[in-house]
Amino acid sequence: MNGEVVYEFFESEKIILEKFIGEISFDILVNSRKHLYNDHRYQSEYALVADLRKATLKLSIAELQEFIDFLIANGEYVNGRKTSIIADTPQNVALSVLLKQHQDKIGSKIEVCCTTEGAFNWIGSNRKIDI
Repeated sequence: MNGEVVYEFFESEKIILEKFIGEISFDILVNSRKHLYNDHRYQSEYALVADLRKATLKLSIAELQEFIDFLIANGEYVNGRKTSIIADTPQNVALSVLLKQHQDKIGSKIEVCCTTEGAFNWIGSNRKIDI
C-alpha cells in the first residue's frame, strides 16, 4: 500500500497534526514536508504532532540521515518548535528515537510518545483532540 500524509491545522491550539498512513518511503516523507512548508496555513511556531500509528516507515538509516539533513537545511521552517511523535511499533519507535537524537541540529524539541494523550500533554495542549 502506498503511503500518504494528511495534515490538520488546529489554529486555536497552534498545533499541526501530521497523520501518516500506509508505507512511508523517503520520497513520501520529504515531499509531504515540502507540501506542508508551502501550505498557506503553515506557521513555524505551531507545535507538530506526528502520528505514525497507521503507518510503517520504510526508511534505511542512510535515508533517515538524508531526511535529518533536509530538516537541518530547512531550519527556518522549524523555528525551535516542539514536535511529538506518536509511535507504537518497534521500527517506528527506533527510527523516531534516532531522529530525536539529532534534535539540537534540527532545531526542534522532539519527544517520542506512545499515546495521543502523552503527545498532546508534552507539547502543552490541555485540550483533547480526537485523532
